[in-house]
Amino acid sequence: MFGLLLLLFVSLGFAEAPAEYQLGPGDEVHVIVHGHDFGRDTFVVGSDGTISFPYVGLVDLKGLTAVAAERTLRDALMKGYLVDPQVSIRIKEHGSQRVDLLGAVAKPGVITLSGPTTIRALVTEAGGAVQGKASGAILVNRDGHTTRLMLANIEGPEGDFLVHGGDVVDVELGMAIYMAGEVANPGAIAFSQGITASQALLQAGGHTDFGRLSGAYVVRGEERIHVNLKRILKGKEADMQLQPGDRVVIPVSAL
Repeated sequence: MFGLLLLLFVSLGFAEAPAEYQLGPGDEVHVIVHGHDFGRDTFVVGSDGTISFPYVGLVDLKGLTAVAAERTLRDALMKGYLVDPQVSIRIKEHGSQRVDLLGAVAKPGVITLSGPTTIRALVTEAGGAVQGKASGAILVNRDGHTTRLMLANIEGPEGDFLVHGGDVVDVELGMAIYMAGEVANPGAIAFSQGITASQALLQAGGHTDFGRLSGAYVVRGEERIHVNLKRILKGKEADMQLQPGDRVVIPVSAL
């Protein structure tokens, strides 16, 4: 049973060993052949995955780590040009490993990976999920297959899921309800099935000192529904289940 669970964990991408960055089109590399001056030391990997290096011509670096690229270029230089060349390659600008990040994050768009990157780090780099807009799910599309992660779990082991260049990551937009009036944090909060008026109030940080809980109401379309949150919070009245698009209003107390 343990072996089966481990296999499932690995297949979903959570237990991958952090892989070194692999070169691809658009990457810029700094190349030094120690003791030799070739007139330039910076090269951009072309669309075919190669660089054009003096005297040896095209060298295919696509899919190679920096260390493997050093060996490949060294072998090319040894073919009739240099004896035992010492080659150092450093990635100067990352440009090939890109992820499309969509949905309910502060800064959606294309993010260029600079090394092994977890889903947790990716969402953080994009400014985090936007409260009230995210459904709670993250969908990672890779080579036609979709992996579903939960936003609430990315601070734990689920957040160690490694994203790859070419992934499309969608922090799924969800339905919302809205808190207005005398609440600590007015605005949208994510709707979840079964959420009640009192739970929504707690998610909004509670009421201000000026809020009149007994006069709270829910605006639903053209309807205005009174909901006595003061009695609800004391357990004296049944809570009210909310629907997507509801607006919960806490009015100000009369002075």
